[in-house]
Amino acid sequence: MIPWRASNHERTREDHARYDRHGIPTCNHCGGDSSFKRFHHATGPAKEPRLWFQCNPGCPGDQSIYCKANWRLLLPLWRTSEAYQVLRQSHDNYEHTHHRWRERYCLAGDSRSDRPKRIGIGVQQLRSSAALVIEWFTILHRQGWLPGSTPINTTPEKRISRSHAASYTQRIRTHRQELGLSGTNAAGRAAHQKEVARFRKTSADASRRAHATVTGRQEEP
Repeated sequence: MIPWRASNHERTREDHARYDRHGIPTCNHCGGDSSFKRFHHATGPAKEPRLWFQCNPGCPGDQSIYCKANWRLLLPLWRTSEAYQVLRQSHDNYEHTHHRWRERYCLAGDSRSDRPKRIGIGVQQLRSSAALVIEWFTILHRQGWLPGSTPINTTPEKRISRSHAASYTQRIRTHRQELGLSGTNAAGRAAHQKEVARFRKTSADASRRAHATVTGRQEEP
C-alpha cells in the first residue's frame, strides 16, 4: 500500500499513456479502464513483478504491464479495491516512529550525536535487534499481555464495518467517474481518451527520433 505523494519529478497527479493517475492500467486497444486479474512477483527473463488486467469496455483477452513502469502507482493491491481503501483509512502516519527510535535507542542515526562510533553492519544490526526486543516488551506491557500485568492502553480498538468499507470504495469510484477515468461519464471518458492518444503519439514520436539518432550514428564511418 503506497499512498501517492508529490515528488520532484511529478508534482501533480497525471494520467499516463498506459495507466491513469490512480495506477489503473488502460487497455492497449481502446484506452478504456480495466479490472484486476492477477499479479506475479517474478516473471520474464529478469524475474520482475507484473500485473495482468482485463479491459472493462470488452476488448478480448488479458493484458499485462510490468510494475517497473511506475513503482509508486502500479501496485498489486489496486486503489479501487475495498481492501486498499480500508487499509488507507485505518492507517495513520507513522513517520514519527523513526525519530522516536533515534531518540530512544540511537538507531539509524542521521547525525554525529546519535551515530554509533563503531563502523560496520554488525553493530547496526545488533543495536536494531536489541531495540526491537525492547519495543516488543513495551508493547506487551502496555497491552497487558504479560503475565500479571494490567492493560495501560485504554484506547478502543478501531474497527471498520462492511458498510463503511463499501462507502470508501464507492467514493473513489465516483471520483473516477467524475474525472472520466471510467466508462460512465461519456464526456470525461472522451477527454481522457484524447489525452491517452496524445501521450501515445508523443511517446511514439520520441521513440522514432531516438531510433533515427542511434541508427544514424551507427551508419557513420
